[in-house]
Amino acid sequence: MHRKSLILLLLSVSVGLSGCITSKSISNDINDTETQAYHDWKRQQAVADTLPAGQQVNPDSYHVKQDQQPVVKGKLALMDAIKLALQYNRDIQTAVENTSYAHGRILQAYGGVVPTATLNGTYNRIDKVAKIDIGGNTLTAGSLNNYTFNLHIEQPIFNGSAAAGLRAAKLYNALTDKQVDNTTQSVVYGVEQSYYQLLLLQKTYQVNKQYLQVSQASLEDVQNKAKFGTATHFNVLRAKVDVANAQTQMITSQNDLEQAQAAFFRLLGVSQNSEITLEDSLNYKPMNVNENEEVNTALHNNPQLASSLLTVRLNEQNVLASYSRYFPTVSAFLNQNYQYPNPHGSFFNPGNYLKYGYAWNAGITLKWSIFDLSREGTVVQDKSELRQQKISYLDTREQVLYNVRSAILALKNAERAVDAQKLTVQQAQEGLRLAQAGLQNGTLDQVSVLDSRQALRQAELSYYSSIYNHKVARLQLMKATGQMKVQKGSSKDSDSMEP
Repeated sequence: MHRKSLILLLLSVSVGLSGCITSKSISNDINDTETQAYHDWKRQQAVADTLPAGQQVNPDSYHVKQDQQPVVKGKLALMDAIKLALQYNRDIQTAVENTSYAHGRILQAYGGVVPTATLNGTYNRIDKVAKIDIGGNTLTAGSLNNYTFNLHIEQPIFNGSAAAGLRAAKLYNALTDKQVDNTTQSVVYGVEQSYYQLLLLQKTYQVNKQYLQVSQASLEDVQNKAKFGTATHFNVLRAKVDVANAQTQMITSQNDLEQAQAAFFRLLGVSQNSEITLEDSLNYKPMNVNENEEVNTALHNNPQLASSLLTVRLNEQNVLASYSRYFPTVSAFLNQNYQYPNPHGSFFNPGNYLKYGYAWNAGITLKWSIFDLSREGTVVQDKSELRQQKISYLDTREQVLYNVRSAILALKNAERAVDAQKLTVQQAQEGLRLAQAGLQNGTLDQVSVLDSRQALRQAELSYYSSIYNHKVARLQLMKATGQMKVQKGSSKDSDSMEP
């Protein structure tokens, strides 16, 4: 009966330690977490309402936990937007966290070359001790309660895979640093590109809004002329169609702007309840590039290329580790035991036997796998992975060279497009002036004015788009050459964007 009670007690303890979890408890946990997320969103809304508008955004003034997002409100410069992304972008946070994982791999790899120490303790109670009757004397052959404490120390002497593993861990640590650099540059590129896109969409919205205002004024003018018989019903109808088209274009551009701003907040890692005003402008600055210098810079600084090369080195260490399994592993060991009963005692002498005692042993262990088919398969697989990674490295290098070449060509084409579109805007402005003058003196009709105004609108949009394309081409070249660095100082450009 006592034995059954003990078994039930052990089972109860085991169940308690394993923990009890049900579908309902999982559902409740998910619901509580989602509810908390909603409360966090509401809190961010409340914070946004209390923040003053019109102030300069200071990235250093926000102090939130890693799982939270700051609410940003005010004038935002490009450099400050980059600083916010470096602090709160989730991709960068994940990449940085991976460096801790790499450090853990190094510590784990050292376990194959440094000594290890293991301490074990055992308590064993037996139900009955054997007894021996010798010459009328009864001797107890053992003890009801038995205790053993063992300290095992082992030092590897030769282990090729451990050495290769340590080198691989250090290479992986260097790889994670390059991956952080690559992720950071990609995020910086994304922030700048998105910032310029917002500026372009703002200009697009402003142009469409201005076009709508002019179209509405033109409609009123035509309607007034129709009252006095100097304009036809067709002129009024044509002006109304023009206003409707302008309204549609303005609504579309406004939606594009709002959607892009939401994506921009997501990229920065800030709350969707944020409200910003872009402080920088979409200015045009010509850029002189030397292809030889850019290629040399890219081959030395592109973090993606460096990551690919480090991966090749990692695979080389994996192959060496696989080949090391053909060799024996040798290690020395020492065992120190502290036991009850005394391991050096004898039950014929209870005074020396029924007490604690020490015992130790030492030696050398050699393990040599003579035949291991899985080892052969591992070698073949690792060598194949190495060859694949070498091919991938060559492909990455060719891709980098292509990106540099493509960015330079795009940059040159964008510069020509900016010059051409600037001239087109000037010509469209002059065309509109002549059409309006012709309408006044009766040599041209209203349709000519509307067409000229639409041509000017399209020319302005194309001009702003060409400046944006030039900005993006410059960013692509900087990213390809590994130069997307965060620079100190203001990011404002002094050139005027206006044609």
